[in-house]
Amino acid sequence: MKLIYYFLILSVLFVISCSGKKYSNSNVSSMSIGQAQEITKTDFKTLLDSSKLEGAILIFDPQKNELYSNDFDWAKDGRLPASTFKIPNSLIALETGVVKNDTTLLKWDGKAREMKVWEKDLTLKEAFHLSCVPCYQEIARKIGVNRMKQYTSRFQYG
Repeated sequence: MKLIYYFLILSVLFVISCSGKKYSNSNVSSMSIGQAQEITKTDFKTLLDSSKLEGAILIFDPQKNELYSNDFDWAKDGRLPASTFKIPNSLIALETGVVKNDTTLLKWDGKAREMKVWEKDLTLKEAFHLSCVPCYQEIARKIGVNRMKQYTSRFQYG
């Protein structure tokens, strides 16, 4: 199960890192995945089924401009990103300086939270590991709507 979790995180990071912009302060350019050839991979479905998971796996190969998935229709339906948004939220917070690094302390406001493990000061690393929703909500508020929109549109999130 842990292996699948890490595989999915790496896949998501890879896909969200693809953007249609070339950044002026970098030699790195990337491409849009919107026009990629879609290839259905039944082994992805087998992997999910064997773990009793429902969903879609998406992997983009920029050299071949190919997008692989077990279920493109499922992947294209709008879904609540839930904990998967911790990844871009953390990256944006680091990029904008809202947090300095993974040891940045996120102060607990003293209010009761849905989970007892969230009711204390947490580092960014701990908040990520514990999926501390209130911590990530506060990070998002500090980033602000406009900056969040700018960054998420850069890597074509959602």
